[in-house]
Amino acid sequence: MSPAQVIELIGRPKRARRLAGGAALRWHYPGLLVQFNRKNNFVTSIRTLQRGARTAAGIAVGAYVGSLARRLNPEDTICTRTGAIQSCVVAAFFTVTEYRVVNGRVAWIEVTLVPGLF
Repeated sequence: MSPAQVIELIGRPKRARRLAGGAALRWHYPGLLVQFNRKNNFVTSIRTLQRGARTAAGIAVGAYVGSLARRLNPEDTICTRTGAIQSCVVAAFFTVTEYRVVNGRVAWIEVTLVPGLF
């Protein structure tokens, strides 16, 4: 999806920020971050912090960590913990989905396209 398509779908961002030495651009919306690769000008990841936003697996922002553990396949999932923050990553063929858990609840979900496929 191009920047023009994102604007057409959800409007202009509240703020834009360059990342990684200018190689990436992140647009900020209320409860949503959209990141673009500046080389090919397409969306590379979307992060939602909106409560109730769900993945295809039915996992929602705000869900308890127990719900996350029940819905994810342990063979496809890698979870790590640093203090009160837990991160679970699920790799699929074209995407990587990260669930960030803070204090026992999913704080945000980010879907990233696998590099080299776009």
